[in-house]
Amino acid sequence: MKKGPKAARCKGCDALIFWAKTPAGKNMPFNVSPAARAEWIAYWNAKAGVVSCFRDVRGSAGYNQAMVNRAYNRYQPHWETCPRPPSKR
Repeated sequence: MKKGPKAARCKGCDALIFWAKTPAGKNMPFNVSPAARAEWIAYWNAKAGVVSCFRDVRGSAGYNQAMVNRAYNRYQPHWETCPRPPSKR
């Protein structure tokens, strides 16, 4: 991503990740490398000053067809690929 917060590190596997706000306002970790077939789209939301995301599935919270048609990158949630996920709180 060109704009937005710097990458962070996963507490479980030390991989580079970034955090994005879901439509429900929760933080979600993503792998920093785009993934062409991922269901999630992340983008810099300049108005809110955060990286926002939504799932590219019709009917899901925050779904926006106009934004799907733009050239935003798709990202995979880090919890799908983390070999050593941190324990749940």
